[in-house]
Amino acid sequence: MVVLETCVALPIVAVLASLTKKVVALRETIDTHEATIQLQEQTLTTLRQQVETSRIENNGTSSSGGGTTSTVAGTAVVIGAVALAGVGLAANVYLLFASRSGTDRRGSIATLSDVEPPGGSRTYTGRPAAGDADACIVCFANQRDTLTLPCRHLAMCWTCAKRVTSMTTPSGAASCPTCRAPIEQLTFTYVS
Repeated sequence: MVVLETCVALPIVAVLASLTKKVVALRETIDTHEATIQLQEQTLTTLRQQVETSRIENNGTSSSGGGTTSTVAGTAVVIGAVALAGVGLAANVYLLFASRSGTDRRGSIATLSDVEPPGGSRTYTGRPAAGDADACIVCFANQRDTLTLPCRHLAMCWTCAKRVTSMTTPSGAASCPTCRAPIEQLTFTYVS
């Protein structure tokens, strides 16, 4: 009886240990993103204060008639820095929410609404290629009938296109076999 309990408990303990490691790693990622966001918010606040100070100085120097060009140029530089800091802040906020929700770069591919063949993927049977010019560049047997977006290459049959998008790559996104651009969506097409 003890052996049976041990056989059942060990896999559960192993899974819990693995999940605990993942939770710790995600918490570290979230903490890193939150620290970066706080730093960028402080930088943005400082830059906004500098813009306000420049505006006050600009209003003061424009009435005296001297130094307006350098003040305006300085203000433009500070405003540009504020805009860049805002973009960086937005990117880190996105990364924070993506890490909290558990999505990654591959997650966006899995949730796209591909335009499937009539009847869906399960009933799809590729049409045999009439020649080399219209053959799928992966299997060389079926006719090309799937468009990859955004690159718009018509190079694969539906079966091979689904296989290619399910593969994991180092960058995390499936890539078009013709141009290596990331595949965001598949669209079934009718080729006559």
